[in-house]
Amino acid sequence: MNQKIPIGVDLDPTLGYERNSRIRDIFNFFLIPILNILPGSLRGLVKKTHQLAGEIIDKATSHEALEILYKEGEPHKTRNIIQSLFYYIWFTTNNPKAIRNRLRLVTRELSNELSRKFKDRKGVRLLSIASGSARAVVDSLQKTTQKEIRCSTLFLDKNEKAHQYGKDLLRKKNFPPNYNFNWVGDTASNFPKYYKEKEELDIIEMVGLLDYFVDKKIEEIFSLIYQNLSLEGVLITANIRDNAERPFLTNLVGWKMIYREPEDFYRMAFKAGFKKENIKILIEPMKIHFVMIARK
Repeated sequence: MNQKIPIGVDLDPTLGYERNSRIRDIFNFFLIPILNILPGSLRGLVKKTHQLAGEIIDKATSHEALEILYKEGEPHKTRNIIQSLFYYIWFTTNNPKAIRNRLRLVTRELSNELSRKFKDRKGVRLLSIASGSARAVVDSLQKTTQKEIRCSTLFLDKNEKAHQYGKDLLRKKNFPPNYNFNWVGDTASNFPKYYKEKEELDIIEMVGLLDYFVDKKIEEIFSLIYQNLSLEGVLITANIRDNAERPFLTNLVGWKMIYREPEDFYRMAFKAGFKKENIKILIEPMKIHFVMIARK
């Protein structure tokens, strides 16, 4: 692929992205190397430093751990000076900020795509693969609610607790009757069986899953997604990049992932059938997570 890959850091001032101050960068210069040499044998001790840090370690890779990070560790649950110190360490390092930035970026891109589809169609089919808490999808649907256009959303996840969390989140919203929501417990590759023949999808969101898939599996699911997207249909997905806190996350927290660069996704999406000019990749400001928007 000789064409230049369209990759850029998203700096949208309206999203309230989290960044580090100069002082925090200096602090991290000394803190991160220390965190990175802490062995996994200290995991039990670390869990005692802050209740929610312990929950993240226990529930690493799950929607529950992500929700704690989305809520910035709920600082109101920090009870004393010692916990305040560890709150500062566990919930304001680079990776938690990047996770929240990714949520902001994905929600904006979903909102933009929904708005575009609502203008062009009488109905929209949206699929969330490995939907987790469904927060980005629900928030974007709420931002773009239409009272006259049918919108059908399917949340697919193997975890029943994730389904229940999503349902509880939806109950707090007020969607009109033309919005239809369904949940299925299954693996990512099985999503086509929940749609009738020639029932193509307009938007597929898949964020937080591919960090755990090998390349071959990603190539397979990208191809399957491409085959099931409608003309001008779009895939919104993401992956984590290598970063300075990787040893800490892997060894101490126990959150093991497959780290990739945007070029890896670009190559796999192109191989699946997406045209080069229809692939866009954005990196959140902490430069740890990237989001790919690939249009059929």
